[in-house]
Amino acid sequence: MRVMSLPMAARPLIDAPKHWPACPWFVLFPEARSRHLADLKKKKEAWAQLVLVDVITWLVLNGLASEASKRQLLYQQDLRNLWRSAACSVLEARRDPEAWLLQARTKLALAEVVSDLDFTVPASCPGQGQEGPAVRLRKEAALHVAKGALGECVWSSEAARDQARAEAEGILKQFEASHAPWEEDADHALSREQVQEQEQEHEEEVEEDHEQEAEQEEELDRLPEAPAPQKYAKESEEATPWPVRGLVGKSAALPFYPLADFAVNKGILNESSPALEGLPGFVMISENHYRRSWRLTSVRRLRNVACFLEWVPSAGRLKRFTVSPSALSQEQRFRLREALELCSGSREDCSAGFGQEEVRALCEVLDLTNEGEAYIARMPTGSRVTLAELERALGTQDFFRMQEGRFFVALGLTEAEHLRGALHLLAGQSWLQDCCLALRCIGCKESVNESLLDFVGPVRESAELGFQLQAAEQLLRFLNSAEDFQAREVNVLLRSMQLTRTQDRLPWWLDVRACRRRAHRHWNRLAVSKVFMQMDEFEDWATKALLLRVRWALAAQRLWPSDAFRFMDTSNNGCLQRRDLAAGLESLGVRSEGLNDARWMQQVTNLFRWIAQEGREVIFLEDFRTALEQRDADLEGFSAASPASRASGNASEGKDSALTKTPRQADPLTPSASPKKPSAGEGGPSTATNLPLATPAAVAAAVTAAKTIEEIPASGTATPSPLARPRTPSCSPEGGVYRLSPDMCRQLSAGRFKHKWQKHSAFHAIWFANDAGAKPSLVVWAPVELVPRGKFLGVKRGSHAVKERLSFGHYVSMSPTPPTVELLEVTDEQYSGFFAKHPRDELNRFLDTFFPHPIRFRQVWHLKETALKFVYMWAPVPPSADFVACGMVCTTDDEAPSLQEVRCLPRLWAERSPASRAVQVWCAVGEEGLAASAWLPGGEGTGFLQLSTGAAVEVAPELQHMQQRNRKFYASLPQTE
Repeated sequence: MRVMSLPMAARPLIDAPKHWPACPWFVLFPEARSRHLADLKKKKEAWAQLVLVDVITWLVLNGLASEASKRQLLYQQDLRNLWRSAACSVLEARRDPEAWLLQARTKLALAEVVSDLDFTVPASCPGQGQEGPAVRLRKEAALHVAKGALGECVWSSEAARDQARAEAEGILKQFEASHAPWEEDADHALSREQVQEQEQEHEEEVEEDHEQEAEQEEELDRLPEAPAPQKYAKESEEATPWPVRGLVGKSAALPFYPLADFAVNKGILNESSPALEGLPGFVMISENHYRRSWRLTSVRRLRNVACFLEWVPSAGRLKRFTVSPSALSQEQRFRLREALELCSGSREDCSAGFGQEEVRALCEVLDLTNEGEAYIARMPTGSRVTLAELERALGTQDFFRMQEGRFFVALGLTEAEHLRGALHLLAGQSWLQDCCLALRCIGCKESVNESLLDFVGPVRESAELGFQLQAAEQLLRFLNSAEDFQAREVNVLLRSMQLTRTQDRLPWWLDVRACRRRAHRHWNRLAVSKVFMQMDEFEDWATKALLLRVRWALAAQRLWPSDAFRFMDTSNNGCLQRRDLAAGLESLGVRSEGLNDARWMQQVTNLFRWIAQEGREVIFLEDFRTALEQRDADLEGFSAASPASRASGNASEGKDSALTKTPRQADPLTPSASPKKPSAGEGGPSTATNLPLATPAAVAAAVTAAKTIEEIPASGTATPSPLARPRTPSCSPEGGVYRLSPDMCRQLSAGRFKHKWQKHSAFHAIWFANDAGAKPSLVVWAPVELVPRGKFLGVKRGSHAVKERLSFGHYVSMSPTPPTVELLEVTDEQYSGFFAKHPRDELNRFLDTFFPHPIRFRQVWHLKETALKFVYMWAPVPPSADFVACGMVCTTDDEAPSLQEVRCLPRLWAERSPASRAVQVWCAVGEEGLAASAWLPGGEGTGFLQLSTGAAVEVAPELQHMQQRNRKFYASLPQTE
């Protein structure tokens, strides 16, 4: 049965498609048809079935239509292939070329093979007065296979033409017998299909060209590894023995000499390459690896430094290693002070010095995280370090806590083999006293990030920090002519070579590489090229400090990097040039007081090159966001650490008082030299907030009004500032904004929402990390069954209680059995009980206020274990600086986890575990060579999933957890009691 409305019935029923099955037809008025459909909708099951039947019918009809169209296209191609194949036979016949090309039959055959494009446009509407495809095909067939002179067609004989005519008649009958669901022009359909095939072939060709270009570039990069063609000497290379007892007291009989005296013979009139003077004296070379006399006598092939000795003659005589303040040039001291002044702000801020949080933020951006934590640990609580003290600590390298009396010696391979056997025999010998020895391997450092092979004595316990070992390892890799240096390794290398002359480094390195089996690529294509172009890292420090200052300014104004980018992009072309960046930084108040124009433009240029990728002359949004990405607590953390926070302290009282007044519309700040922004009529925002202030302190003081405007609901026609970042805090029932004040976070002895620590053992295994053997070395667990679902378990248990246990992240353990941990359980006491209602609205509102979900996840690391097995680690981003994230989340697919997977913790209830207690329990190398390590608090077998990645893989991350001072406490939500 089929139903039609009256407008459809106006068309004769005889026009219905012939392939439709015979069925009764009913003609309905539109009103009757709508009532019929309304009655069906009231029956939900019937309506759902009707919709499903319609969908299935539509899919079946579309499939039949597609198959019929393809069939007709094949008939059309078969018909035309009859005379096209005959035309190809004419063209492939062997004849006299000159006479054959002039024949009319040859030109006709060429015309048959070439498909001409038809650009004629029909004057009538489709379906009105036009011939059908079957009629057109009959006319086309009659034109090609009809009788006529053989010299004016492509047929070789009448018999061939008669046979083609018979085949054409059969194809036309099949074409007419087929039914298409609609009258579509077959020519157009065929053309469309051919165009799609051509586009697909073109895309495949372009992809193949790209692959070939990539392969050619790789072949160009695969240069042969061979030493320079010279006449190398090999005599007198036997190892020279030396007494092991000489290691106690640094005997003169030991065949060790400083790396600063190492040089090779270039073979030109026995000329020696100049030594690289200024290298640290604690890095040495054994005569059994390369004899010092060879630099003046013969050209020698250099062996790789495979093993080196960490040697402390007497642990009791170790003292701090420093360099003389006068060792730095005047230019180096100027750049160092400039970098520190960029972080401190104005002259008043410089005199105030740096607090612990400011030193931590400064060291993080200067790639000195581990060293900075050690420096902060020595600072008394609440104290501040002056600019001069920090400058002196960095300039003399006292900041890195290296030791005088600790040496690192590159050994020959035979020498290292015998020394390792001696170490096994020396264990427990009394004559060693406090001598410390450790045998290390460069290859192990490059593969598993740990160079230690064997040791005797407290060699590791006597070291204050690991920077001295890192410096020695990178210097020996530099001696090895290694090329795969990471960013931090290059920084460590620059830091260790800052007393050498820049112009001496490249010739020394090229002469050394010429004697090794290495691929002789151009030095400026290598990661180590930075060492040959920069004297030290102080210039980079100034750029990083300026970058930190920009982050502080954005955090003070609560701006995301994308908002600042759109503010600086005055031309609205999606990219920034140098002048745009300079104007935007001045508007943000980043420029230091009294800085001359030339030096300011040099700082802007260095920052521009730092942000721009691949040496481009413009900065795109992704580059800008990558360089200035605000992490978890940056919005408030940077503001608290920046010098601007000290100046804005007095303004906070005014903001608090303003919040209690009647909301009003404030006038926007008017800059003295602000970039022109489009008006409201031009499609842009009607107002803009530019801050042409000179210092971060002034920025924070002036931004107080803007932050007040952002937090107060505007009335009338007030429009929010385009520079204000949209905030997502928890909201009250009236729509106001809740900020977690200290009064709200007080832990009470009585109240509505009870918080209690409960043991939880319901976990689901997400990932097993199998390094070797049957037992997994690391297991990632996700807590489940956080909401009680059981019944009849007590008056205030199971389904009778409105409660929920909170998950602050996934957990890691070293055991394959599910762990047992303590989770915080929150109960709404008002609605819990056998006779009480059990709504969860108020509990959910309380949890969203005090324990909100993150606003997004950031992927920090991923690993491909097999072709079908992946693992991804995600860091949650809290909704505001009032909250912190405790643990990460693990998934097995490349999709961000659900935001409801974890919750964030109020910062006032969070507690940071000491970094010294953190223990590294697992380490692996993921995709693109990015290393990652998992950490647990000392003495605990289970903890939150926290990773350190990249250059900071050996640095313990910030382990946050909730304070457990009270096993049970209560909290209240305003306007709910």
